[in-house]
Amino acid sequence: MAKAIFYHKDGSGYKDVRGQLYHFPKMYLSRVQQALGDWIVYYGPLTGMPSRYYSGLARVTAIDDDQELPDHHYARLADYIDFDRPLDYRENGGSSDSW
Repeated sequence: MAKAIFYHKDGSGYKDVRGQLYHFPKMYLSRVQQALGDWIVYYGPLTGMPSRYYSGLARVTAIDDDQELPDHHYARLADYIDFDRPLDYRENGGSSDSW
């Protein structure tokens, strides 16, 4: 199974609910399907903080069509876990190999 990183930004035009629903356009459907049943990492800016961060994990449990917006979908998420602290994507030189 594939691992994935889901970009999330509070206040974006997507109808995300952190840890529950991830709203995305059709162009990403095949990638999200590869993560079905697996864990994803949340990545993006956090309110009131500079830069972008890895901030939590969730498991993709299902993928549904958006009934209101053509060519968009929802990944249903479960088992959401916040990291103990946000991890700046540049931390330790910006490589996940240094975590």
